[in-house]
Amino acid sequence: MRILLSLLIFVFTLVFSIHADVSTPLDIECCISINKKLDEQTDILKQQYELSAKNKQVINKIYEKVTDTPNADMTYKDWLNIIGTLFGSLLGAGVAIFVFKRGIKHEKEKEEEKKRSLLKAIALTLDNIEKKCRTKVLYIKEYNESVHKRPWEHSILKINTIDEAIRIKSLNVDYVFDAFYEFKIDEKYYIKLHPHLDYISDLFKSFDNDYSNHSHQYITMPSNEILKINEQIQNESVFLAIDLEKNQRLTILAKPIWEIINSYNEKIKENKTNIDFIIKKSIDPLLHLYIKKEYLNITSIRDFLPLLKHSKALYDSICEYNILFADQVLSKNESLTNCANIFHEIKMQINKQTGNQITFN
Repeated sequence: MRILLSLLIFVFTLVFSIHADVSTPLDIECCISINKKLDEQTDILKQQYELSAKNKQVINKIYEKVTDTPNADMTYKDWLNIIGTLFGSLLGAGVAIFVFKRGIKHEKEKEEEKKRSLLKAIALTLDNIEKKCRTKVLYIKEYNESVHKRPWEHSILKINTIDEAIRIKSLNVDYVFDAFYEFKIDEKYYIKLHPHLDYISDLFKSFDNDYSNHSHQYITMPSNEILKINEQIQNESVFLAIDLEKNQRLTILAKPIWEIINSYNEKIKENKTNIDFIIKKSIDPLLHLYIKKEYLNITSIRDFLPLLKHSKALYDSICEYNILFADQVLSKNESLTNCANIFHEIKMQINKQTGNQITFN
């Protein structure tokens, strides 16, 4: 290409020289300049061609790589690699599944142990409640016997609280039910649990409240009134006896009064609050004395009689209401025993189903 261009330039120059009269240096330089430019353009075209060829070669190689299909004839090593990869994947998946299932099993075992501990705590608490119920039965029997022996007295009904019932009632009922269900404890025991806890809790509270109210209203208040009346009657009787002794005709009436007063004062120190002693040694004797015909004409004695009779009525009401209340309390022993038996059944059933070897003292 370059040679052809040079030849054309030479011919053009020769023709131009023949026809022109004089060749100028300027024409020669112009041809030389054109020749150089053609050479430069030729070099550029050559470089572009070479670059294009190289690019095409690279593209062809990339295409061959992309479109190249694997050889159908796989070697033993290739199969081992595939099997190894597949086995590794299966092993990894198996380990993951095993860890997942083991985690679930571990959580389930933890939850089961948690519920087992809860049921064990409930069983131990029911054991304490059962004991307190049976102890209350004994306290009530002792109280009833004491009241019947000395109905005028403020007999003691021993108090034992049953806060354990509140602790069980405060537990999440759904969670407790799930624990009963999971350990296959008969539903009837769960159904019995809360109503009997409510009943026994209210019953223990009523014992304390009713006993306190009864003691204050039917024993303390009337007893204090008897003591007050008796003190007044004793003092008035002393003054009456002194006045009777001043009258020689009535001196004989003073002697029985002094006998009652002296007999009463001999043992009053150790019986200051014993209304039975006060009634039998002061109120009753004076009442029987003052209702006699010879004393009824004395004005002050006629004023004593209503107070003496009122004191006697108060004493009778104390004894009557005390016995009545004690018998009402005693009637609850059957319910207490039934509740204790039910708590025992639930406790033993929990122990059986959970496998807890609990020793109940």
